[in-house]
Amino acid sequence: MSERTLPLGSVLPTGFPDMELSRRVELWLYQDVELLDSWQLHEWYARFTPDSEYLVPATDRPEGNPELDLFFVRDDWFLLGQRVDAMMNGTAWAESPRSVTRHLVTNVRAWRMADDSIEIGANFVVYRSALAQLDVYPGTYRMTLAEGGTSGFEIRSRRSILSLAQLRPAGRVSVIL
Repeated sequence: MSERTLPLGSVLPTGFPDMELSRRVELWLYQDVELLDSWQLHEWYARFTPDSEYLVPATDRPEGNPELDLFFVRDDWFLLGQRVDAMMNGTAWAESPRSVTRHLVTNVRAWRMADDSIEIGANFVVYRSALAQLDVYPGTYRMTLAEGGTSGFEIRSRRSILSLAQLRPAGRVSVIL
């Protein structure tokens, strides 16, 4: 059996979070999800570094390795840009017409690491309304950030771990969590 290594942002550091940094990150996350809810996806995408990844692991392996395990979404920076473009120009059929979403974020914690990266954890619930159906996606964010950019932080890794045994009744993830 091969050794499994976990990628950036998959496991939170031990010890107490930095409370001042956590508050700054919390405010930044509120702006982040507001961009998603208002469909300002290009502005949201600009928060990612060119070497970044956006991951939504399968529900049976939330801490899975994207090199070895199945993921609902496994985008690098280029593929995430393609996803955003498709959603904005109407060619993402699952989001035409566009859903109405509301992202709620809570329990934000942040740790500054030895390499000056920032590891964060937060809980979320995303409500998605489309075609007379309401889907609910609860979960946990694990992110690796770097300080900088026009928003104060840049995303190196964003992992949205769903707290669901299965995707039903929603059946798919067509919005950005």
